[in-house]
Amino acid sequence: MIETKGKENIMKKKYYGYFYCIPALLFMVAFVGYPIVYNVILSLQQSDIMSFNSGVTVFNNGQNYKEVVSDSLFTTALGQTFYFTFFCILLQFTFGLLFALFFNLKFKLAEPIRELVLVSWMIPLTVTGMLFKFMLSPSDGVINYMMVAISLIKEPIGWLVNEKVALWSIIITNTWVGIDFNMILLSTSMSTIPV
Repeated sequence: MIETKGKENIMKKKYYGYFYCIPALLFMVAFVGYPIVYNVILSLQQSDIMSFNSGVTVFNNGQNYKEVVSDSLFTTALGQTFYFTFFCILLQFTFGLLFALFFNLKFKLAEPIRELVLVSWMIPLTVTGMLFKFMLSPSDGVINYMMVAISLIKEPIGWLVNEKVALWSIIITNTWVGIDFNMILLSTSMSTIPV
């Protein structure tokens, strides 16, 4: 009798954990799952100003996807996306690994410096985006000002509008955002490896 009560209590405790997951599951369904499903449905419909105004939409049998794939800019955009993704991951992982190795060394100021590095990760992405937009501004940006001051360039560069450097400006901005995350993952992994 006592043993069966003990087993029942263990089973009840075992299933309590699932109840704690329900709020997170509901949040994911509402704020991640629903928008994805809605966007897929919307992408299969003929949507224009008239349909938005009337509220009546018609399914067009994937015509939107056919138009996108047949567009001459599709391959360019796809190539740019892979280029961006490859270099962002490569740079984030490389610098994250270097920082993780550096902070894995035992020296006096390791903790305070690591905390300072993590500040950029805690700043919201909108703030980081606005900060880099200001820094890369052709008229009053800090980067152009410094490069002109030390005579690296003669006139300011439009970092975000010049097609030769715009993609790399965005890659560097995105790399800056992701270095800390990779550093945390890699340094945590290093600390769990037995020496």
